[in-house]
Amino acid sequence: AKIKPPMEQHPTPRLVHTDGVVDITYDATGTHILTCGADKSIRIFKSFEDEDAVTIEQHSAAVTSIAVKGDRLISGSEDHTVCIFDLKRDNELEGYATRFESPVRVVAFNATGSLMAAAGDDFTIKLVTLLERTARTLTGHTGVVRSVAFDPEGEFLVSSSTDGTVRFWTVKDGTCIKTLFVLPKINDFSSAPAHRVAWHPNGKYIAVPEGKAVAVYERDAWTSPFSFSRDGHETDVTVCAWSPNGEYLASVSVTGEMMIWDLKDRLSLDRFRALGGSAVCALAWHPKNNELAWADVSGRFSLWRDPIPASSAFVAPAAGPVAAQQALATAAVELGAMFDDEDDIAPRRLLKKPKARAAADDDSEPRIKSSVVSSSKADGDDVAMDDAADERVPEAPYACQAAFQPSSTPLDAERRYLLWNRIGIITTRAEPTQAIVEVEFHNTLAHRALKIVDHYGYTMGALSEHSVALAAPPVPERHNPSVLFCRPYDAKTAEEPWHVHFPDGEDVEVLAVGSTFVAVVTSKRYARIYSITGIAKFVFSIEGDVVSASAHEDHLIVVYAHARAPPEDQALLYVLFDVNDCAIISRGTVPLGPTCELAWVGFSDVGVPATVDTGETVRLLSLAAGGVWVPAAELALPVEKDKPQIHHWVTAVTESHVLCVPCKGELFPRVVLPRPEVVLRPLAVPVVGNGETLQYEQSYILNKLLSEHLRRTDRLDGQTEHTLKRNMDKDILHCISKLTAKQRYGRALDFTTMLCLPNSVDIAVRIAVKANMGKLAEQMTIVKQVLQQQGQDAEEDLAPPSHSFSTPRMPASRRVVDSTPLPLDLTSPAQSQPSSLPRSTPRAAPPTARQAASDDEDSEPAVKPVRQADKAPPRTTTAASKPAPAPAP
Repeated sequence: AKIKPPMEQHPTPRLVHTDGVVDITYDATGTHILTCGADKSIRIFKSFEDEDAVTIEQHSAAVTSIAVKGDRLISGSEDHTVCIFDLKRDNELEGYATRFESPVRVVAFNATGSLMAAAGDDFTIKLVTLLERTARTLTGHTGVVRSVAFDPEGEFLVSSSTDGTVRFWTVKDGTCIKTLFVLPKINDFSSAPAHRVAWHPNGKYIAVPEGKAVAVYERDAWTSPFSFSRDGHETDVTVCAWSPNGEYLASVSVTGEMMIWDLKDRLSLDRFRALGGSAVCALAWHPKNNELAWADVSGRFSLWRDPIPASSAFVAPAAGPVAAQQALATAAVELGAMFDDEDDIAPRRLLKKPKARAAADDDSEPRIKSSVVSSSKADGDDVAMDDAADERVPEAPYACQAAFQPSSTPLDAERRYLLWNRIGIITTRAEPTQAIVEVEFHNTLAHRALKIVDHYGYTMGALSEHSVALAAPPVPERHNPSVLFCRPYDAKTAEEPWHVHFPDGEDVEVLAVGSTFVAVVTSKRYARIYSITGIAKFVFSIEGDVVSASAHEDHLIVVYAHARAPPEDQALLYVLFDVNDCAIISRGTVPLGPTCELAWVGFSDVGVPATVDTGETVRLLSLAAGGVWVPAAELALPVEKDKPQIHHWVTAVTESHVLCVPCKGELFPRVVLPRPEVVLRPLAVPVVGNGETLQYEQSYILNKLLSEHLRRTDRLDGQTEHTLKRNMDKDILHCISKLTAKQRYGRALDFTTMLCLPNSVDIAVRIAVKANMGKLAEQMTIVKQVLQQQGQDAEEDLAPPSHSFSTPRMPASRRVVDSTPLPLDLTSPAQSQPSSLPRSTPRAAPPTARQAASDDEDSEPAVKPVRQADKAPPRTTTAASKPAPAPAP
């Protein structure tokens, strides 16, 4: 073979990053070289000479480690995150695999690409299944973990640390089965060598840098039968890497001296000292060719072409190690067995695992409680039933979803959201000595942020404008019972936090906070209500296992499972409770989509109960309609081919929008910082009908639902009622305008009967006259007379309240829309002239029904002015037509 000249075999290193540690690897085909460094970037080169490299800038701090498997790239950074990128889709960010409380130093894939490991400065290793994004933590090192490598057969993991140890772990249960004290113990890890270990492609050997040699350990025995040391390095070895075919080993020392070793005779084949004198921190073999890439701590990388001499007859690796190919066939078994113990974290579990409960009586059918929200079928391994409890066997077990807190994230992260609502955000984070709960408010002028030391391991949080409440399950090993903690921040009670310890056998499962109360629902199916100062006010029972709860002002809604439910679908019930009156307002079933589960429950900002299921359908409770749930929005987006699905993690519902966090390929946000972006999705009732008036019909239904709810709950004042009526009429007038333009008599008249204000009927009449529909205008006039008579009857029925206090007015922050009307374009589509409907002057006080009937004389015309002779004759003043007094505030 032709011998390459020195500059061609060892090209001058290229500066591609700023000073600092650089990691390097090839993609799966060897067509690209990937590097990362201290400049916060990842660069992808088509070749060593490529001057137009693709740059990925996702991290906010130095990128310390990268790994590639197939079309996936993972990266670890000093910003504490591990990112996943799709190389096939223009390096698109798939999401965050996991997050640490300190910088990440190393990441690695297993042989099948189904599992990744990451480790860093917090002394721990995290194993993450990429399909489910679940994680578990391996603890044992007492120093920074600088290197991890998977056994190609998927059974073991090896790690090295600045604590001077190399540890071998079982992947299935995370047990450390062997510890080697063979590395130097280093206290200053900022400049410490990595001591990267490497697993042989056939899984039989593990290479470990030990001093000036590379020791080779055997699998299972964990002893070293030989090492590479003869005529070897002059200084300590820091990094080693096996060739893809497993016949050679590359190693590098702290002075940049690289050597190639032959496994067969254990002798050195060649050596080369990196140019520039900087320490080499990474090695990577080309997956097919005789080529070795390296990078140093000065931000440079280069190649060693033909490192294996021609006399050694280099053979390109086969499709892959046999062990790795066999591991592919057993990947499903590996994933299923890896997270099957009690500490597993389910991907959609938002609170905690359910606990086994005894049957209420011998006649009840056995029920199985699932630990996953996203699946309605229980895993067979988790089913525990006592056949003696009931001789009857159900046709199919009922898998009830686990209890969860609305707008919270799972427990698999050291930093997570306990709550995110319209008031603020509650997060929890673990520190080396203690855990901290942080409360941040959206309105920083009204409240200051709080930090609460977590002595109990809080997993639930609730927040209102007056207090914050936290709750924790029991911790038997610490002899801690389940606990409820509340901290009011009202001026009178700000210095009086309180807590309640629950008796053994009764655990807090969900938590809610209103304006004057704190409520918990426990494992005994008790709903316990306390004042915000800690007084036990009331307790009542629910008929099934609790699923979730929420509160708004003085209302509490509790969702629970039906005691006897059909298989597959969830069967949930709700109870809406007035805490001040200790009375049930409404109760019934909670509708869900087919095979869906409850994902969120709460109230809109004006107190309308709302739910969201896992199919992302938003429903609002209509009390005026007898307690039916109205579908108010469908958030789910169409799934695009070869792109991850966008899920919406709901945080709040307003009178017109849903506040949510879009999560690409995730069910919830994986990171706490930086804060994910919150978007507004409009409420739109999924009605099916005439396309030209559909959007106005949707708006009318929502405004009518809101108006009826406020009236039913005695929260509708005069000004708000008039505003809502005008907005409903505005939607109807839009519909009438479009229908009269097409000469549709029947539907236009039908819409006219839905108008609320007489003045709106006048506008409808003018629209009909302008469209040359005189008969329709006459019928509309009759509608106005009926509407005026209804208003007179309603005024006569009004009487002063018998009690000493008046109906509270809705605060300005809760009003649906501004009381000033907006201009409407009610001209027909065939006419190009602009609308002549001007903005009317707002009145000082909301009009009564009779005043609204006479608004036609005072308001400006909506279309061209009519002749004076066309106006109605002036009304005679009677006692009944005198202006009514302004409503009480």
